[in-house]
Amino acid sequence: MEVSISKEAFVFLCSSLTGGLIVFVYDLFQVIRRMSTGDFFMTHIEDGLFWIITFCIVFFSVLYINNGILRMYELLGAVLGGVLYKMTLSGVITVILQRFLTFFSKIFQLFLKILLTPIRFVYNIIYGCLYLLFKPLTLWLQKGYRRFLESVKRTRRFVKKK
Repeated sequence: MEVSISKEAFVFLCSSLTGGLIVFVYDLFQVIRRMSTGDFFMTHIEDGLFWIITFCIVFFSVLYINNGILRMYELLGAVLGGVLYKMTLSGVITVILQRFLTFFSKIFQLFLKILLTPIRFVYNIIYGCLYLLFKPLTLWLQKGYRRFLESVKRTRRFVKKK
């Protein structure tokens, strides 16, 4: 087995890029969490998804870069890459991601509005027809309910007098 310094340097560089990629994914989830209202359940779903993605990144990185052999300097490279990314590019990338996701969400909302307009139109027609059909029935039931309440009040007054 031949050990080459250039191959080990390449593995270290790829490990550093892996660490940077993991912190990038963390920044992406952080931006998504800030933009959403996110309840307790969604927070746990996002955390689980982050750890699954992180595991896959590390697993495939170790598998394809160094044939599944994990060495200590690879972990050091990943930590170093993550720290360097966080100190240099993280702020700029976070702002870009936030603007991109805001733009994408507005386009998605417009797309949904265009897509759902015919459905809303049909719903309004059906609702209007049903409203006109059942309005007399609801008025009749409300009138009967008021009469029932009045009779209950009269009965109470009658019982109290005796």
